[in-house]
Amino acid sequence: MTASIIIGAGGFLGSHLSKNLLARGRSVTAILKPSTNTELLRTLAPGAEIRRIAPDDAAGLTRLFEERRSNTIYYVAGSPRLSAENIFDEVEALLQPAMLNLLAVLRAAAQCKFPPPVFVRAGTLAEYGDAPTPHSEEMRCIPSTVYGACALCGSRMLEVVGNSMPFRVANARLALMYGWGQSAQFLLPLMIERFLSGKPVTINDPDAVRDLIHVDDACEALIALADTQNATPGPINIGSGEALSMGDAAEIILQITGAARSLVLTGDPSKRTGSRRLEMTTDRAAELVGWRARIGFRDGIQSLIEEVRHNEGKGR
Repeated sequence: MTASIIIGAGGFLGSHLSKNLLARGRSVTAILKPSTNTELLRTLAPGAEIRRIAPDDAAGLTRLFEERRSNTIYYVAGSPRLSAENIFDEVEALLQPAMLNLLAVLRAAAQCKFPPPVFVRAGTLAEYGDAPTPHSEEMRCIPSTVYGACALCGSRMLEVVGNSMPFRVANARLALMYGWGQSAQFLLPLMIERFLSGKPVTINDPDAVRDLIHVDDACEALIALADTQNATPGPINIGSGEALSMGDAAEIILQITGAARSLVLTGDPSKRTGSRRLEMTTDRAAELVGWRARIGFRDGIQSLIEEVRHNEGKGR
């Protein structure tokens, strides 16, 4: 049986990736920090083996890698939403998973007796920031948030050390994901939750444009990057290739939920964070591994809203 290890498996992407791998008949070892909540992972992927290892426990990681002898290590750990008292605390908190913990996992994988054939890391579209659009892998990144800047540090480090690793490295730059189980701290699940309950949502910048990808498409791309026999140097964009403004996304969600347009409130655009346009080309992923997104935004949101309604009905 093909074996996979997922670092950060308790999060939104990690839980869905575990589910997708198990559905393909692969074994999954889910690596979580000692404090990580396992509710989403246990719901989506009850067949995953859970191991709790601190990110800086090099000896523990090495023992696990030697024990499991996995085909692929997926690194999907990250903290895109957090509150910090000042920008220095924010940099420190985000740099830890984006680069320092990533480096620790790479070291353990490279130095263990049985290194995996493939190491797949999930980065973010936010690395591009204010670079010209549509964002392609060859252009210079100009991150506009601490999150994007810290993620870019991880990408740059992979570019430097990747060729020295005893395994192939694939670095995926993921568009903004949505899907079942995502926290309402993010705008799309917040809109769905509030529109279904007849409550308003304030969008500070309805004209902000984002490439939005269903989490199942993102998981299929990560698995395709692991399975390919092709070389995968440098970053590889993983997105829908179809960017939407937040106002247009809200309109689609309103139509599907049947909520009143009066529930969409426009806030203060000066309060927005990040770049106004985050949209990417996806030709490189298609050329390297034959992957393109399958789920259009309307279809993805339709199925998500149906799932939310179904689960709300079960809870009554």
